[in-house]
Amino acid sequence: IDHDRLLVNIVDKSIETTQAERGLLLLKGESGELEVRVARTNEKKDLPADSRYSTHVVNQVSSTRRPVRTMVRSDAEALDLSRS
Repeated sequence: IDHDRLLVNIVDKSIETTQAERGLLLLKGESGELEVRVARTNEKKDLPADSRYSTHVVNQVSSTRRPVRTMVRSDAEALDLSRS
């Protein structure tokens, strides 16, 4: 089994199912810190390595162990999420 390909397929299917624009999968690395393992668009393309995401949302999911779906309605909201 190609685990990396499997993770990409899981993120792609999650994006498709939720009709999201993009999706990221973060896993704990060897240091115990969360690391972006997969970052994809709804066009099944890799996001750039320096793509920004909300650490607030990541921390919320990590602490509650519950999924979060965010909706961005404006450029200002997108900027706020990228800064958190």
